[in-house]
Amino acid sequence: MDSTSGKAGDGSPEDRSPGSGTAPKDAPETLLRKILLVEDEADGAELAATLLSANGLEVVQAHSADEALRVLQADKDIDAVFTDIMMPGMNGLELADAVSDMYPTVKIVLTSGYVMPDLLRNRERPYLFAAKPYRIDDILRLLQS
Repeated sequence: MDSTSGKAGDGSPEDRSPGSGTAPKDAPETLLRKILLVEDEADGAELAATLLSANGLEVVQAHSADEALRVLQADKDIDAVFTDIMMPGMNGLELADAVSDMYPTVKIVLTSGYVMPDLLRNRERPYLFAAKPYRIDDILRLLQS
């Protein structure tokens, strides 16, 4: 992610599929204070955390899905999870399903530079998605939708 442009990863924000869960323009804004950022690449996690924090969010980091589930169990103040899809072990889609089951009020936004949009189609649960490289404004809009 380039801190000057607020972008991360490969691809473009325009690569979102129609059924990928992009936020509707008329969706009401939700007040979020605390977000769990799940990213297995340390440099990407630090930069994303810095950009999210600079926009008024309290950011807690986890570097795996298992760690994210432990953080969610311990911290009931987390309002949203922003997770990469491609991670070793439990991937971001599996994490999103687990979070939806255990914490149904927690908002979930997925990101990836490698996942084909078809992977997100025809799923039991639709998730918000931003392709890498994303603009931090796009992530904030999805989180607030």
